Amino acid sequence: MRAVCRDCENGGFVETDGLKSNAQFSKEHPFGWDDNIHFCRDALYELGERYFAEFERIIKTIE
Repeated sequence: MRAVCRDCENGGFVETDGLKSNAQFSKEHPFGWDDNIHFCRDALYELGERYFAEFERIIKTIE
């Protein structure tokens, strides 16, 4: 994905490193966690900030 975004004109890539999942302890789930795939609320806000920063960077290269 990074290579495609790097080589694509007017494209960008946003890292998701360090963003937490929506995992919460649950006795019903056999492993104790019910959702470790999706981002938690705080991570979604952070991801939005990262997307917008990348969008601004792309827009500046077009102008």
